[in-house]
Amino acid sequence: MVSVFDRFLESMATPLMLLCCLALYWVAGSVALLSDDLLSIELSNRKSSRGSSTDLAKIISESSVAINAEESKVLDSIGLSDGQRATFACNIATLLFADQVFTSTSSQYLLEKDVNWSQTCWLPAACFIRPRSAEEVALVLRIIARVGSKFAIRGRGHNPNPGFSSVDSSGVLVDLQDLNSLVLDQDGILRAGPGNSWGDLWNTAEAGNRTVSGAREQPVGISGSLVGGGMPYFPSLHGLAADNVKNYEVILANSTLVYASAEENTELFRVLKGGGSNVGLVTRFDIYTYPLLRTQYSIIVYNITEYDNFINATIQVQEAMESDPRIDIFLTFTPLTITVGLFYADWLARPLAVFEPFYNSKSVVASLVPLTNGTIVSLTSSFAASGIPYDARRLPSAATTKVDRDLYIKFHEQFLLTTQSSGLPSTANLSYTIEPMSSAMVQEGEDRGMNLCGLPKIPQTWWSLVVEWHDAADDATAQRTLEALQSSIDGLARDQDLLLDFQFMNHAGPTQKVLESYGAENFDRIKSVARSYDPDRFFQTLQNAGFLVGKS
Repeated sequence: MVSVFDRFLESMATPLMLLCCLALYWVAGSVALLSDDLLSIELSNRKSSRGSSTDLAKIISESSVAINAEESKVLDSIGLSDGQRATFACNIATLLFADQVFTSTSSQYLLEKDVNWSQTCWLPAACFIRPRSAEEVALVLRIIARVGSKFAIRGRGHNPNPGFSSVDSSGVLVDLQDLNSLVLDQDGILRAGPGNSWGDLWNTAEAGNRTVSGAREQPVGISGSLVGGGMPYFPSLHGLAADNVKNYEVILANSTLVYASAEENTELFRVLKGGGSNVGLVTRFDIYTYPLLRTQYSIIVYNITEYDNFINATIQVQEAMESDPRIDIFLTFTPLTITVGLFYADWLARPLAVFEPFYNSKSVVASLVPLTNGTIVSLTSSFAASGIPYDARRLPSAATTKVDRDLYIKFHEQFLLTTQSSGLPSTANLSYTIEPMSSAMVQEGEDRGMNLCGLPKIPQTWWSLVVEWHDAADDATAQRTLEALQSSIDGLARDQDLLLDFQFMNHAGPTQKVLESYGAENFDRIKSVARSYDPDRFFQTLQNAGFLVGKS
């Protein structure tokens, strides 16, 4: 027996189908074909670009039928997996950039997969796409958006957090290493693509008798360090690396190319100074340089037995840093050794008196870099030559505290206990680094237009905790050990009212709440700018991982 309700459905079937067809027609009519969309983006960005552009319009036009056919497959499919969407994005990108897209069948695929510094990031992306210009980046992002594919962004791949500059087969990796333009202008501005390393920038600057404020090691890429803040040598002189950026060239979520500076897109400019990859993809950094910096330096390894004396000496150095911005130091502790870097931004006839406890110590194990008068290039070259590169799985964590001798001593004792009970294999490395920062560093950031870090203007210590191991079977043990260390420094500092909120993005672990650590005002600023420049939440929803407001 047919019910009244069944008859009603039958009578409405044709009108409902018609409405559905009309809805599909309206949607199709309001969205341009992907090829037309890409062509519009290319022509628009070519007008906006202040650099050169390859002729992509012809390639798009010639491939339009195939491009639209691939997108039609996505639109015609229901319930596509992330991996399937990523594959479609790879297919479309290949039509435009045939020799710049590497899938699992490419001979270069494994080389691309293993670029990252940490083996935890050696993930098998659906493909690796290597754009060569800002205009190509804009097209790649639009393809990703239209297909709905997950993605990750990689500069030089130094971030060890899994999924931040890497992604598995569920997404595509946009590799920026070919955006490596590098020009030192006559006005002393270094214009650098995100594919460069700090070694590239230091060498270029020094060739022009200039110095650029960057990271601490030559292989580190500029893009991740700059949008995360960037820790340079001598931060008391010029602030963080991000404080020295004059202008950003940025591709927004809608694939528009814009510029951000103190005069243009000012809120975007500020958020890029430490705000990570929340609001756009930077395709060029314009960075201030300074007259060539003469540097006196040494890096020495000591036996751990004198750790209390070295901690006392470090406190004295931190006090001296408040009156002399040319002083810099770091100490890296392992269960057996302490590696100390002693730096001064000038050439002296003899080392500073405050460094004498280190130079007079009888517990030297090795002099990695002897006392030298040089430059940042010679320092970082010597530092690189003193180490032995090796592949490992790595995980970081970060903390910030006030300066306090008892805290340093107590944490080191906890560090030794944690090491002994960790269960990690003997081949694993557990270490922490003390990185003193002065109030002058904070003031420099304020004087240069404010970064996002929200730091108090006091002497402070940035802690970098790192575990390195080789076997994936030890992943859980490594993570537990690092979490125990983080809990120790946080707990000890909090109990003594010495803990500061700030967590340095470049050294932070994947579960840390970095953006919140900048303070409520700055966190709200990031969210507001992200809503303004990315209203559809492209970077929040499709980006694989990272310190994102959408995942905070």
